[in-house]
Order: sequence, then structure tokens, then C-alpha cells
Amino acid sequence: MELEHAYYGIARIAKYLPTADAERHLACCHTAGWHCCNSAYHMRYPEGVPCVLMIFTLRGRGWIRSGEKTWELPQDTLVTVPAGTAIEYGTAHTGEGKWEFYWLNLTGGDVFSAAQRIWTDGGAVHLCREPDFFRQSFSRLNEESCSRSSTEPQRSAWLQELFHRLVCECFFDAENEKGSSSKTAELIRQHIQQHYADRLTLEALCGEYYLSVNQIIRSFQKKTGYTPHEYLKRYRLLRACELLAGTGLPVSEVGAAVGYRNSSHFTAQFRACYGMTPTEYRSGGFFR
Repeated sequence: MELEHAYYGIARIAKYLPTADAERHLACCHTAGWHCCNSAYHMRYPEGVPCVLMIFTLRGRGWIRSGEKTWELPQDTLVTVPAGTAIEYGTAHTGEGKWEFYWLNLTGGDVFSAAQRIWTDGGAVHLCREPDFFRQSFSRLNEESCSRSSTEPQRSAWLQELFHRLVCECFFDAENEKGSSSKTAELIRQHIQQHYADRLTLEALCGEYYLSVNQIIRSFQKKTGYTPHEYLKRYRLLRACELLAGTGLPVSEVGAAVGYRNSSHFTAQFRACYGMTPTEYRSGGFFR
């Protein structure tokens, strides 16, 4: 849907209607939009918004204010605002007087806690090191056909990857040169993502990185919010959701493909995380 307003500019909006189960267990997009606005554009939310708000600047320059702090939003910057945060934002008064950006309203899963952590610890405004990835991610959710052609698990996987890359840029890349613990935590994260289907143990990681179990758990949890075991489980189940949504593999083969040697254990882990079995997930549940 495209809207034109003589005072504020032109906007395109895509709306989604997540199910209650999806909001309980998945990362969900309620609204995605593109806006090319003029110098008069100014929005104010004294009570914040009920969703997490993400804004990615494509061209021009904007600004955002919360409390006593004001940040500029030049091209390729991404701001992630937690739900309920008092903010106002608008077009920066530059010579061009234009601000073009994508925005998302998000809920569900770990979205709220991830957004709060990025806002508090990672910096409210982030200049993206890989702007093409973020631009493409926002663009995909803004496509008119996306709500019809994609499932909620697929959109959740895209959003999880979006947050994952943002967290890595905020908490890993910027700190990799500050100390060995940051470097080790990032190496372990990469190792888990590359070998999640294999049999991974803390003891093996200890031998590879010359650290004790407690040191590995402490440094990894400090950077990700999860222990290595929790991160591995969540990553395996996220990959399982993609296979359940995008392939016809039997459930037992899906479990084996993401590292579960025992089908019953896979089903139990899946139910504990998503509130339903893999079969229920595939046959109804989150799918629209």
C-alpha cells in the first residue's frame, strides 16, 4: 500500500498479522515500511511504541531523540528502539532536506530482550559494516508479495538472522581487537554455526581454545546472553524450522540434519521451545 502526504512525503507500508502462537515463540513483523519524507517530517511518541522499532537510513539524514540524548541518522545507520521507549525523530535540517528510510515494527520471541540489550549496551545507533545485507533484509519484508508468499517461520528466521548480524556487529566485531576473550567468544560462535550438526562438546572447545569450561561459558555468555549449550540448541532448532517450512524431509531426518541423533529427544526439545511438536508445527501451528 502506497500513501502520499503533501506535508510528510511518500510512504509504502506492508502489514502482517502474526498468530498468537507465532508471537509466543517466534520473532514477528507486524508492519514494514519505506518512507521518503521532506524536511517537515517529525514523529513524537512520549510513551514509546508497543513494538520494537528498527529504522535503517537509505539516503539523506534523519535524527532521533530519547531523553536528553540526540543522535544523527546518516546513510547506512540502523537504530533499534525497545518497546515503550519515549522517542521522537524526524528529518535532519540539512541542505537536501530529505530522509529516506526503511522501518520495521517487531514483537515476539527474543525480540524485546535483544532490542533492549542493543539499545543499552551496544549503542542506540549503529553504522552498519555490511549495509547491503541490512538493506536487502529490510527490502524483503517490504515487498508487497512477502506476506502472501512467505510463512511465519520463514520471516522469523530472516528476523533472527537480522538480529544475529546486528548483535555480532555491535558486540563482537567492534571488540575483537580489545581482548582475547572477545575474539574467543566470536570464534566459538562461528564454530557452532559451522558445525551445529556435529557432536559438539565443551571439552572439545576447551582443548581447541586452551580455556577452562567456566572461562568459555563466562566469556560466551557475556557476549551473547546464552551459554554455548543454549546457543547451540537455539541455533539447531532455528535451522530445523527452516527445514520443516521449506522441505518435505521426514521429521526424523530433519532432526538428524540439525544434529539430533535421537528423534524423540529432538521432538521433546522442539516442543519445549515452540510449544508444539515438529509435526504440528509443519501441519498447522504457525503457518498462515
